Amino acid sequence: MAIKITVSDRVTFAVKGTLTDDAGAAQGFDFLLTARRLSSDQLQAELQNTERKVPEFMAGVVEGWKKVLDDDGAEVPFSQQALAQLFQIPGLSSLAFSRYLAFDARRGSFGS
Repeated sequence: MAIKITVSDRVTFAVKGTLTDDAGAAQGFDFLLTARRLSSDQLQAELQNTERKVPEFMAGVVEGWKKVLDDDGAEVPFSQQALAQLFQIPGLSSLAFSRYLAFDARRGSFGS
C-alpha cells in the first residue's frame, strides 16, 4: 500500500488495558482519544522539554474522547478538567502517551 505525503492533522487512537478492582479482579477497559498530530519536528521539540510531564504533554494534544464513562455508565463530556481526572489513574497517562506515539509512527508524522 502506498503512503501519501500528507496526513490528517488529527488522529484517533485506542487506549486499552486492565485495572484491578477492589476484589482483586482484573477489569479490562478501552476508550478512544482524539489528538492533534504533531510533525516529527514538533514532536522532537516537545520531547526535548524535560521539564514537561507526560500528563501535561497529553493535555496539550488531546482534544476529545469516546467511551469514557462515569460511575453510572453515562458518557463523560470531554474537558481538560475531566482529562486531568482520568490521568489521576496511575500509569494511564503514560499508556495513552505510548499509544499516541505508536499510532502516529505507524501512520507517519507529516503535517501539523
